[in-house]
Amino acid sequence: MNFEDNCYVILLLFSKKIHKYLIIERIFNFKFKLFH
Repeated sequence: MNFEDNCYVILLLFSKKIHKYLIIERIFNFKFKLFH
């Protein structure tokens, strides 16, 4: 594995974490709107 591959893998993992976080944030916002 060379440097570009490592960067790609890191970016992929990072984007997945961000995506997960955004989904969680969206769910929280939705519940917040429901209960307030």
